[in-house]
Amino acid sequence: MNLAGKDRNRQLVTVGIGTVLALVMGAVLIAGFRLATQMRANITALQSASILQTYPAAMTQQFNALRDRLESRAYAGQALADLKTTVDHFNAELSKLGGGGYVQSPELEQALLLWHQYEPVVNPVVQFTAQPYIESDDAGSSFSKEGRTYYADVKRAQLFATDNQKGLQSQLAAVATQLQTAASDAATRLRGLLSAGVVAALILAVAAAYFQITRSRHERAAQEAQEQTRDILKTVREGFFLLDADYRIGSVWSEALTRMFSRNDFAGLSFEDLLKNLVPSSTLSTAMKYIKLLWGDRAHET
Repeated sequence: MNLAGKDRNRQLVTVGIGTVLALVMGAVLIAGFRLATQMRANITALQSASILQTYPAAMTQQFNALRDRLESRAYAGQALADLKTTVDHFNAELSKLGGGGYVQSPELEQALLLWHQYEPVVNPVVQFTAQPYIESDDAGSSFSKEGRTYYADVKRAQLFATDNQKGLQSQLAAVATQLQTAASDAATRLRGLLSAGVVAALILAVAAAYFQITRSRHERAAQEAQEQTRDILKTVREGFFLLDADYRIGSVWSEALTRMFSRNDFAGLSFEDLLKNLVPSSTLSTAMKYIKLLWGDRAHET
């Protein structure tokens, strides 16, 4: 294989390595982006599940506070407002967790089912808008008709929340544990993927550097050879030059050639143009036939 073929193969290998490196890095970035997106979703869901665990106990305390306020005929508006806020937040977070597709597990389904059982006893309490008390000069403050029904609803909801608080918390805790495990697994896969990508990139980079160094070494050797050829051609008395297959003079020629033809611009000059104004046409024709014969397929090198 000639030097031009070797150089072309080295260039092809270098381009191939660069292409493979770009493909590997692109695949790593795409897969890493997907894993990072999944991790972000899992972390968001984990935050929701962690917050949700605190709501069952908070609702139980607020039901107790509301019942105590009603039994003492005290103002219960703030206690009811706090309970409404907690229920609304719990509904929103649980709907986001269940409808976002972050996790599919029996624990989450059980938590949703249990919360649906809460709703018939919780809704009458948080939707109450009437006056729970009536005032009289003789009896003082007492339950109104709506207030007695409301008080019964609060007691039933308070008992139900107390009985099911731990069950709802345990289901939500199991969901949070599952999400934490999923986030940890995704982080492990992401670290492994990035490590593999870095190792592959380093290997390809080293290979590319090796081929580049080899190419540079060959280029330096070729340049040194050209310089040596020029140095040699400076000392000879004959008019030497190199002629390519298109009958054009190359970039190297002897100093004697410049004196013989009284010109310095030989590079790229065709052999015919060099001689056509200096020799008869018959001599030029003979010389061109000889040169073409040398470049013929049947010509013997010797």
